[in-house]
This record gives sequence, structure tokens and C-alpha cells, in this order.
Amino acid sequence: GKPTRMATMRASVAVRTPAPRPAMRRANRRACRIVCEATDNPKVPEGLVAPPPPVPLPPEMEARRQELAKAAALEAKLKVQAAKAASDAAKAKARAETIAAAEAARVAADPARPARPSMGDAPVESSEAPHDASGSWDEMIPENETDEEYVTRVRLRPIHGRLALCRNEPSLMPYEHLLYGRYQRFEGRLEEIEKTHGTLQAFAESYKEYGLHPKPDGAPGDVRYVEYAPGAERLSLMGDFNGWKAWEFEGERDEFGVWTLDVPAAAGLEHGSQVRVVMESHDGRQFDRVPAWIRRIVQCCDEESGEMRCYHNGVYHDPPEGERHEWRHEKPRVRPASLRIYEAHVGMSSEETRCGTYREFADEVLPRVKELGYNCVQLMAVADHAYYASFGYQVTNFFAAAHRSGGPEDLKYLVD
Repeated sequence: GKPTRMATMRASVAVRTPAPRPAMRRANRRACRIVCEATDNPKVPEGLVAPPPPVPLPPEMEARRQELAKAAALEAKLKVQAAKAASDAAKAKARAETIAAAEAARVAADPARPARPSMGDAPVESSEAPHDASGSWDEMIPENETDEEYVTRVRLRPIHGRLALCRNEPSLMPYEHLLYGRYQRFEGRLEEIEKTHGTLQAFAESYKEYGLHPKPDGAPGDVRYVEYAPGAERLSLMGDFNGWKAWEFEGERDEFGVWTLDVPAAAGLEHGSQVRVVMESHDGRQFDRVPAWIRRIVQCCDEESGEMRCYHNGVYHDPPEGERHEWRHEKPRVRPASLRIYEAHVGMSSEETRCGTYREFADEVLPRVKELGYNCVQLMAVADHAYYASFGYQVTNFFAAAHRSGGPEDLKYLVD
């Protein structure tokens, strides 16, 4: 009646006569299966019971089983992420308390020195956060800085300091140094722009000087092209007006890397002409590009080579008076008490399988937006972008309207 070990059973199978045996344990059944597979003998030793072959699940049940397994794995992953976020928040809270305690201790030790405003509820833009982990402000604030100098320096900062941002959202605290590094890059570039152009707005309006424009004090039809290309050794303008001859109209470069060239009216460069800028690098390579300050883009497709090859050209945009949009409405002078923003993508606003246009959006979508109670529209993908699937985030020409929805005058119609 006592179960026999597996090794003994294997040795006695060949010499013993069949006899009733007790129920086999699960481990013995597994051993039997291993023996059969190892000897390529499908015959089950006498006295042992072979396990039944696995029954495949119906496709629907198998798919459901896989979905449940994926859901369980995702739930486990989310639990791990939630635990990490809780840990980061706890560390951020502890660090904020340490900074607050250090500030309180500093104020208590030197009551004459003005206390810095709280980063959480400061009425003005707060100063930047300390570099060290202890939370001390001594490295950030000049010893001889007066209250007036401090307030002036803080108010001039365009956004809250990084510590205020991280206190409002503790989960960002572990990434303080990365956020602050990006902000330092912004401040450095802003300082460079203001030093060179005076203001950020003046820099943004550079399209009034750069790009293609009627030549000042020139004959009717004369065009001047200005481009910033400090790394180019040669630069010229070509287009359908001159049969795409690369070096017919070369420019001259000044000491700052700004190129200027003039195209006479006789050359035929007029409104609607397609153009590209040609450059030669210091190592002799030549290539052509769409001008950076161009105001309009057009897509072209070449089928002569036997395969569809699409690219983009710049377009000289200087419409005659009869084709220019005439503004009918002034810019609103009174802002609403509260904004109700409707975000939209003009190209995706059409119910048809094509890109929606600026004029369709103005005539068909804007009235519905107003009826819904919105008082502000935020448009996506206004600047031109070659890759449509980027939703406008990969801008290729900052001063050209997205060409798939219409031209500059159509966009003016929508804005008006």
C-alpha cells in the first residue's frame, strides 16, 4: 500500500507482472512524460498513466486570455510607476521643507536682510532656485544687492523661477537641473537677440527686411533678396524666371554674414514665381534650399524620372492691389474677462478626405465655434511644415503660411 519511488518503478517494470497500483503522484506523471520524450517511445510504461494532450483554446478564448495577460502586465507596470512617483513626490516635499527651513534659519540669523518671497505664492516673478541641494540662497543673491535692485531683477524675469515651478508640481523636482538648463539657454539666446536687434519683437519682424521684397528706391519690378548665411562662400537666387540657372544672380556678403542681391525687372521675377537659393560651402559643395524668410511655399512633383518625387519650392509673394486682402475689422481692444479657448487644426477641420482651407474654416467653422460660447481660437500648424503628419510641430518655414490650406491672403481672410 505504500507508494513506490520512481526509480524503483522504472527498474521493476520489465520483470514484474501488472498489478493494481495506487494513484500516481503528479511528479511521477511528469517523470514518465520526460522518459517517453527522451526515448522517442510514445508507449507509456505499464502501470503509468500518460497525461492527456493539451487541448487548444478557441481563437476567441485565446485572444481573451492574451488580453487579460497584457492587462495584468500593464497594471503591474502602472503600480511600479505610481510607487516611483510617490517616492519622488516624497523626496520633493522633503527637499522643499529643507529649503524652507534653511531660509527661515537665514532670516532668523540676519533679520536686517530682507526675506525672499515665498516661491509658492509670490505676487511677482520669483528668483531662480539655488544650485546646491541644501537650499541656501547665498550663492544666488549678491551680498550688496538692495531691495530695489532685487525687485527690479526679479520683475524682469519673463517666467517664474524653476523652484516655483517644481513646488507647484513636485513630480518635476527630480528634473530641476534639466529645466533650469533649458531656461538658461533661453535667457542666453534672448540676451543675444536683444543685444543685436534691440527687442524680441524687432527680431520676429525680420521678415520685413529679409527674404524677397520690391527693391527700395528701385525701378518698378526690381526685386531685392536678403539672406543670412554666414557659413556660405557663395550665394545666388534661381527660379523658373531664369530657367533655374544657378549662378546668374549672385549676392554680396557683409561682415555679419548677411547676403544681398538684386534682380532687375527685366529678369521676369514677379508675383507667383518659384524660387530657390543656391549656396556653396567652404569645401566646395553646392546645394539649393527654400529661402528661410520666404512667405509662401508650393509643393511640386516630378514624374519625368519615372517615379513620383515631391519637393517644395519657395514662391515670391507680392500680389497686386486687386489681389491683396483688405482688412475690414480692427484688432479687438477689449479683452474678455475670461478666456474660453477652442483649439483647432485648419487642415483637419474638413469632413472630406482632403485638407481644409483657411476660407472654409472662416466661413463654416468659426460661426459654430462662436455659437458654442468660445471667445478665443488657438490654431495649430499655421507656420509651413513639409511633413504634414507632424501636426505643424516640425516647422520648416516660420514666415510662410501652411501651404496645404491656402496662401497668405487666405490666412489673412481667416484672421480678419
